[in-house]
Amino acid sequence: MKGIRDYIQNIRKEVEELEYLQGKSNNQIKDYIQRFQLSTCSLKIPDGELTINDIPVATKYNRLVIGAHGHYLEFEKDDLLFEPIVEIGEEYRLKNKYSGLVKYYWYTHPDLDIKVYLQRQVVRYADYKPGYYYIDLLVFDNVIFK
Repeated sequence: MKGIRDYIQNIRKEVEELEYLQGKSNNQIKDYIQRFQLSTCSLKIPDGELTINDIPVATKYNRLVIGAHGHYLEFEKDDLLFEPIVEIGEEYRLKNKYSGLVKYYWYTHPDLDIKVYLQRQVVRYADYKPGYYYIDLLVFDNVIFK
């Protein structure tokens, strides 16, 4: 049997092949979310400081959020141990003519090649909350996959 990390990656690949579920029914989206939820019983997230490649990233997280794209940890700005910087090529999201239209601002870590999302709007494929930061669970150190 494949490991849970491979299982999650395979579901993500299917989602990407479906063009991020655009135009998909709520039932199809629900199906993917349920498949991701099934994998949470096999995850253990460490308490306390969270690291990526041994670099401290956050003091704590609020919750694990599962959507049609997988597992993400939710953070408040004060929990991050770095100042997010705008991802190259994503600066347009911050411009006034786009800022009201985009669902999230795409940031990164100054020393790590990771995506850090600042949610701007409610979406139907996950329970992301506007004003919170989200980072992919799979990039963190010490997450145990059974």
